[in-house]
Amino acid sequence: MNTMREFRLFGALREYGSPDSMISIEIPAAISIAELRTHLASVIGAQKGDHARSLVLDSAIADERRLLTDQDTLPETGTFSLLPPVCGG
Repeated sequence: MNTMREFRLFGALREYGSPDSMISIEIPAAISIAELRTHLASVIGAQKGDHARSLVLDSAIADERRLLTDQDTLPETGTFSLLPPVCGG
């Protein structure tokens, strides 16, 4: 079963979302964060291109309280954030 989930987009990913930097994507239930990242990269990359796909694959995923690890299962509720890598000194 799939469910529609919302993701906040930060940094360079913001340009790939709505004007409020959000994106809604249908996600399979009980998906791990590693599987989610691959799924999001596929969906967003198909719509927005290889640069977007690459950014998503390198991004961290967080819920309202913490960064989620690849072994975590995506919680059933909440809004989630995609945090692309940053550079700087």
